[in-house]
Amino acid sequence: MHRCLSYILSQGREGQTYPRTIIQGVKLSSMAWTLVVTLKFSEKLDLDHILKEWATLALYCAEKEDFLYHYEVGIDDSNPLVIHIVERYRTKTEYINLHKNNDVFLKFRSQLKELQDSGKVAVNGFSFQESGHGFTGK
Repeated sequence: MHRCLSYILSQGREGQTYPRTIIQGVKLSSMAWTLVVTLKFSEKLDLDHILKEWATLALYCAEKEDFLYHYEVGIDDSNPLVIHIVERYRTKTEYINLHKNNDVFLKFRSQLKELQDSGKVAVNGFSFQESGHGFTGK
């Protein structure tokens, strides 16, 4: 059983101060910036193509982007033509200035944009700054 030890104030990656919860026995949240993107495809062929291209991008990111903590794609439980991508970055600034400007991402994004422009995929998403109240692993 875990127990809450205390609350502390912690400096966020972008300079903000946040209260954090310390829980004995678990890894604290890194207070990362997180992006969640949902892609809804009209055809499985396009989904399969994007998953293949995304795998190439994920391999590049794993090797080159130490500021990227989590990069995972999952297939929706209720609709096999919908995928969700969860991305956790050390900072939003690194996402904008580094990740979004790497050549492999730009190639992937241009292919996705073509599908968007032709109406073959809808893209939605949201982002948030982690609060420090929780944990990321045990």
